[in-house]
Amino acid sequence: MPKTCKVFLPQATSWGGGTLAMELYPQAPGEILNGDGGDELAAVDGQPGVYQFTVAEEIATICRALLTLDEEVISVGDDLIDMSQESPYVGNATLSGGGSGDITIQNNIVVPAVVASQSQVANLLAAVRGDTLRRTFEDLGDFTNRSKLWLTVKRSTKDQDAAAILQVEETAGLLVFKGAAAEDSTLASLQVATPANAAVTLFVSEELLAEIESARGCVWDLQIKDASTGDVSTVLSGEFSLTEDVTRATE
Repeated sequence: MPKTCKVFLPQATSWGGGTLAMELYPQAPGEILNGDGGDELAAVDGQPGVYQFTVAEEIATICRALLTLDEEVISVGDDLIDMSQESPYVGNATLSGGGSGDITIQNNIVVPAVVASQSQVANLLAAVRGDTLRRTFEDLGDFTNRSKLWLTVKRSTKDQDAAAILQVEETAGLLVFKGAAAEDSTLASLQVATPANAAVTLFVSEELLAEIESARGCVWDLQIKDASTGDVSTVLSGEFSLTEDVTRATE
């Protein structure tokens, strides 16, 4: 199955239109895994500095990721990317130097590091198992005439709401958890501040998140219903990821 990977290269546009590509190598020295020249990076619309490449070959191992410019490989040491993940990320990278031969990559993150990669992904909702989640979304526009506001997390857009990982409504609280009607509506909530230009805060208790073993490649959205017209609008949407914690103690 093809896999799409992303890398954050905030200075890439200053390199004069050269062809950027990513080459993947085994951890031990060996031949390139994704073909001669690697896979070309393409800018992602609406995500400044974010580039993506699609690996067509079946690669499901931890690889070294090396950037190239006009087919010149620039070594980045032992920075790793885990191709066994459904949608792996290379961490924040900074191009520097005066020419293609001087480019370096700094601050790469060993993946999967879902929380650390939040800055790379538009509207990534990242959580840690067993930790309290509080996330505020700001400058969402006029919410003064709303009758309903939902936030829903699912493993797939094809899932029905009743099968959601969780669904929260502003007035009713937690509606659905792990594909069943919620037993305690207070364990998650949505709160709206400054409705004329809304800021929405999502709260999910550590008790709930402790019951989810893992969730990667999931989806979420925030949806509003207008009280006057009945119109329903999706305000935000993105990816949801939950990583495993180490410490389980809460007391």
